[in-house]
Amino acid sequence: MVKVSDIRYWLSYWKKTLADVDRKKIEVTTHPILVESYFIDKVPQRHANFLWNISQTKEETQFINVDVCSCSIQTAFEHAKSKELVEEVHYPFWIPAIMYKDGTLAPQKNNKGLTKPFFVREYLVPNPKGTYSIASIQDVDSGLQKIEFKEETWSEFWRKCESFFKLITGKSFEEYNIKQEKHIFVQKGELRGLSENIRKLYTRLEESLPTEGLLQKLIDREGVNSIAIPEQSKIVRNKMHVGQMSGEFPLSVSQRESITCFNLLEESNVLAVNGPPGTGKTTFLQSVVANSVVSTVANQQKPELIVACSANNQAITNILDSFVLDSKDKLTNRWLPEVSSLGLYLSTNDNKKYQTCTSEYGNGFLNDFESGDVEDKKEFFLKEFAENIKACTDIEECKDELLSIVQSKVRQIKEHIDIAEGYESIGQLLKTANFSHLDDLKENISSTYENIEKYGVEIQQISDVEEQLTRAKEQQPFLQKLFCFLPKFKKRRAALFQRIMLNVDVNGISDYSNYNALLHLLNEAIISKTNSLKQLNERLNELLALQCKIEELTSSYHQCIREWNKNYGDVLESLQAMTGKEYTGLQALEDMQVKMDVSYRYEAFWYAIHFREAEYLLNLELKQEQDSNDRERGEDTYKEKLQRFAGVTPIYISTFHSIPRFSTFYDRAEGEKAYYDLFDLLIVDEAGQVAPEIAIPSFSLAKKAIVVGDIFQIPPVSSVEDKLDVVNLKMNNLLPETALDDIFNTYKNYGLLCSLGNIMRMAQQACFVKDGEDGGTLLKEHRRCPDKIISYSNKHVYHNKLILTKGNKRKVETGLPLKGFMHIESTSEQIGSSKRNVQDAAIIAKWIDSKRLELEKAFGNKPITDILAVVTPYKSQASLIKDELLNIDKKIYQKLISGTVHALQGAEIDIVIFSTVITPGNSTSFAGNINMLNVAISRAKSSFLVFGNLNAIDATKKNPLGYLKQWLQEDEGCELSNKIVYDNKNADKNVVRVSDLNKHVGTLNRAFEIAKSELIIVSPFISSNAIECDTIKYYDGNEKEALKSKGINSIKEQLRSTVNRGVKVLVITDSTLDVSNNQLKLPAKKGREIIKQSGAKLKLVNGIHSKTIIIDNDIIVDGSFNWFSALRDEQSKYFREESSIVVKGEPAQDMIQKAKSFLESVVK
Repeated sequence: MVKVSDIRYWLSYWKKTLADVDRKKIEVTTHPILVESYFIDKVPQRHANFLWNISQTKEETQFINVDVCSCSIQTAFEHAKSKELVEEVHYPFWIPAIMYKDGTLAPQKNNKGLTKPFFVREYLVPNPKGTYSIASIQDVDSGLQKIEFKEETWSEFWRKCESFFKLITGKSFEEYNIKQEKHIFVQKGELRGLSENIRKLYTRLEESLPTEGLLQKLIDREGVNSIAIPEQSKIVRNKMHVGQMSGEFPLSVSQRESITCFNLLEESNVLAVNGPPGTGKTTFLQSVVANSVVSTVANQQKPELIVACSANNQAITNILDSFVLDSKDKLTNRWLPEVSSLGLYLSTNDNKKYQTCTSEYGNGFLNDFESGDVEDKKEFFLKEFAENIKACTDIEECKDELLSIVQSKVRQIKEHIDIAEGYESIGQLLKTANFSHLDDLKENISSTYENIEKYGVEIQQISDVEEQLTRAKEQQPFLQKLFCFLPKFKKRRAALFQRIMLNVDVNGISDYSNYNALLHLLNEAIISKTNSLKQLNERLNELLALQCKIEELTSSYHQCIREWNKNYGDVLESLQAMTGKEYTGLQALEDMQVKMDVSYRYEAFWYAIHFREAEYLLNLELKQEQDSNDRERGEDTYKEKLQRFAGVTPIYISTFHSIPRFSTFYDRAEGEKAYYDLFDLLIVDEAGQVAPEIAIPSFSLAKKAIVVGDIFQIPPVSSVEDKLDVVNLKMNNLLPETALDDIFNTYKNYGLLCSLGNIMRMAQQACFVKDGEDGGTLLKEHRRCPDKIISYSNKHVYHNKLILTKGNKRKVETGLPLKGFMHIESTSEQIGSSKRNVQDAAIIAKWIDSKRLELEKAFGNKPITDILAVVTPYKSQASLIKDELLNIDKKIYQKLISGTVHALQGAEIDIVIFSTVITPGNSTSFAGNINMLNVAISRAKSSFLVFGNLNAIDATKKNPLGYLKQWLQEDEGCELSNKIVYDNKNADKNVVRVSDLNKHVGTLNRAFEIAKSELIIVSPFISSNAIECDTIKYYDGNEKEALKSKGINSIKEQLRSTVNRGVKVLVITDSTLDVSNNQLKLPAKKGREIIKQSGAKLKLVNGIHSKTIIIDNDIIVDGSFNWFSALRDEQSKYFREESSIVVKGEPAQDMIQKAKSFLESVVK
């Protein structure tokens, strides 16, 4: 369990692991170079060209970095399953070098001199038990100090490298290598020496660790007091969201949820935002920055210092690009000259594409901009101010006017939300008053009026009766009054009073002759009805007040909407035209939030930006007046400088490797120090790819953090392997010597490990808001890929939590399926620890080239490099495909991405080709890698295409690769024609090419006719339509107008007659391809029954894509034609051109043997 007291141990662990990165195990992906002695000064030209090409060099590039291995050794270990001894090759010692284009080698240089040779950390003690060991870390580190590497020739440098090697091992290169033939490996160089700034920050943290703050909260999750994500009713009432960078699209529902949580983020806390591909992470981050700018301006506070960081170049480029200005709206133009972005890139390497500051002293864009004439900047600003607002000659007045506008916009945002909240409260007001809707209230008011009138009438009637009764009593004769007690007079009086009382409804009269009793009852009735009337009037006043309030709320809301539509209605119309129904039919508050995003929040942000620009000009002028020579490196002055320039660029952007350098200040007594809590907000992007040891120390530089990413993307390249990670944990007192799995797994689940961890997982654990057990918010609306493409990720990765908004219509019609595959009968080969497939690589390159012009035209003449990318699990395959493309046309394909899936991490492109490489029998190490497949698939905006030997993938397996094949086979028409495979086969006397429908059908017929003892037909798909077809329609040659029709013997007839001749007929088909919704399609079901009834054997196989005919042991036909399912009508829009080869004679024997061997392995 992680405790605060352990933080120093964790910092030590991460720091030491980081130091091992530069001596990490290198994956050998190239062929060895044979040498006469263990020295090489020039790489063979072909090998050099290969390395040069895969390094994607520019024309001006003079040399590339390479790694040279002059030492390899084989060891044997027992295979876990087979228990057989398996040889393993180790490459423990490497020499970094540079290689010129002609292959010449020279020593590699860095900031401190020559880059020194190194022993791989894995082979240095302490290391995992059973691992090959060459020396101890201590021996290597001390030995390195004994040899001086300085500017010298390559041969002298090599000699010193071998001296160092011998000092540690006691042997020269030749004595150490055990192979008889001498060889050296030279491959593309790894990046090293990048973590120096991070390690310095670790050292400073060890010397003075802050006692509390963001860093502690991130590591010590037990100190986090989490709350539930606010309910939707509170989210739509959020008035703290006041800024929006873009006015084109509003926030989605889940983005609004995340921005609400951001508004609740306090110092020392972390907000984790889980962002699957294409769900709008960039838009969310723009909103965070916009909100900060507007709120600080409106509240007249200093700018917040915001820094966005990540670990890889693609993520940094994405952030930089998202803050580059590209709008025709005048309001969004900068009112300062030569400013093209809202971000400043903090990087020690100058980047001409972006506004870059190259040192903590402000070198680069910052100093260049501030050294310019302030008066020129002021003149530029005043001109823009006049064009957008009004003429003015004083920057201070402009600033005041802009502040007034921003504050007005913020008030309008809150007032509009109040109005919408009031309107939406009508339902609750009615419910509280026990009305289901407004009509009920109106009916109740009407009935209350009626009851009031009724009670008034009844009271008057009772009063009238009372008067009549009194008159009747007074008008009685004297004798009746005198002898009223006599029965005769009593009866007469009772009859008279009863007639008078008929006009009123009074209960409880027992004696109508008793005047006083009657009068009492009438008075009681008047009092009762008067009280009821009073209550009715009170109720009426309440109802009328409620009606009035509702009318006021309704009127206010409709007036508000009318005014808004008058000013911004066209914006809403444009939005709804682009998004369909997504932003229609919304409740009042949600609708108002949408309207605020594309109007007042958007305007408030840009007016706030211009306020900061005016403020910056005043601050810059004041600075130049005071002391233009101050380098501003003190604790106060450095922060003031960054805050000043935040008026120009409200967000700073940096890698985790660089940000520690820009987060220091100079103390006259103690020298350079780390600037803890310098930034108000740290944003981490693509955090699922950020290793903990890279990012952890930078959390000490900020007060709070937003961590955005996805743990289902490709994890960071680990600094160490699992076993060595355990050793390092023990070395730093984080694991007992007898390591317990549950402790290790706890660390793993928290994301703490260098081998398996990432910052995103740590942030999830430390996040102050949770959705049930899940830490952080989740962005759900996917907008990048068509629904059919992203459906794989949604189902198998995100458990159907994504909201798919794209549909399956594409802006560009390419003729390609949304998801598709091409089966290639091919064989892979092992290259070191990697794999490659020569035939797959050649076919992919040729297919791309054959489609290039068509695709470029379809996508508006974009170059193919901007349309399509190739990814694969294996580096060797990526390099080979790139080599094949460059051989076709180096100029066209130089920039086309061909890499491992990492190459597209964080990027997107129209078409993604995924090269599987593997063939049946290969180990599929990536079969369970759901993250890799998720990244590969979710990059594709138009089509995702799989190329390779599909026979190697079993669709019945419950793993990501099996799911991939199931997914690819869900829709008809997903299979790409592999005609190109067979069109490129060389024909000779033993090989005949078949390339049209008529010849394919003729080839099948001929196979039935000439088979003597055995006929094997492999057809992945089966359809009764093809099996029973007795007529084909085909075009004669290239004349597309000349459609011919001819009768043929159906497959059904030929199967029966061939079996009756005594020929053993075996039909092999795939068990999963003809299935839809877990049901066998009717044509496939009927076709299978016909085959069985003919007497032929039918075998079902999991995952077969070959289209093969084997006739006895003499002839083999192989190609792209589905023998038992292909359409027999070339006029049909579903018809595809196919190609096959017929091989006989000696060349056929080897093919038949391999094909039968494979079929025997899969047919049970």
